[in-house]
Amino acid sequence: MNSKNLDLAINTATKAGDFIKKSFGSSFSVGMKQQNPNDVVTEVDRKSEAIIIEALSDASDFSILSEESGMKVSDSSHRWVVDPLDGTKNFSRQVPLFCVSIALMRGNDPLLGVVYNPMSGECFCSEAGKGAFLNGRLIRVSERSIVEGSLIFLNRGLKAEHGNNFIEAASRFRDLCSIRYFGTTAYELCTVARGNGDCFLSSGDKLWDYAAGILLVTEAGGIVTDWNGRAWDNSTSYILASNGKLHEDIKKIVNGIQ
Repeated sequence: MNSKNLDLAINTATKAGDFIKKSFGSSFSVGMKQQNPNDVVTEVDRKSEAIIIEALSDASDFSILSEESGMKVSDSSHRWVVDPLDGTKNFSRQVPLFCVSIALMRGNDPLLGVVYNPMSGECFCSEAGKGAFLNGRLIRVSERSIVEGSLIFLNRGLKAEHGNNFIEAASRFRDLCSIRYFGTTAYELCTVARGNGDCFLSSGDKLWDYAAGILLVTEAGGIVTDWNGRAWDNSTSYILASNGKLHEDIKKIVNGIQ
């Protein structure tokens, strides 16, 4: 049985996602953040965020950290972490792969996570200690134990150093496995959680990109650390999330990049 907060997150993500789906392919304004052509925001992002913040604020007294509007602070030790439209560049170019991501954290510990893909109707959710689910069905990470032939997601932030990390990591994995980059961190992590991918690597993503997804991976039986193998504690944006069986080998391959 879901907790009240998980039901709230699911219902809120679904409401925002359904709005995004209705807006897909329509006319809307697109702007750049920080004058970076690869970091865009649309009026749909902002409307989705408004839907989410209103719903979460009405039903809880927790702080809210959201990508577009920053931090809404309360006295609570809990905070919602929200990406109202993860994959904005895809959405803005009518590539139908994007999602809504909502996590609830206490301090640096994710308590629950929801990732909703409005185009496919996939709703991934998890609560700490209760497993990971896709539309009510329990999901598990893959059983692959050999890097060769595996499928990994390689992602990056917008700074030059993260682009360099991406290039170096890609060169090391190029002849070993298949590399994917979907343009939505949250959904890539869900793909690892459900066992269709084997590993996710990123540097420079923001907390709202991966807070829900890393809980889904761990609750599905995977492991999440930084690139050096230290347990994730929100002190770094270097994320290594795997099925567990590949973790040590992946860590060795990226050794020295960070």
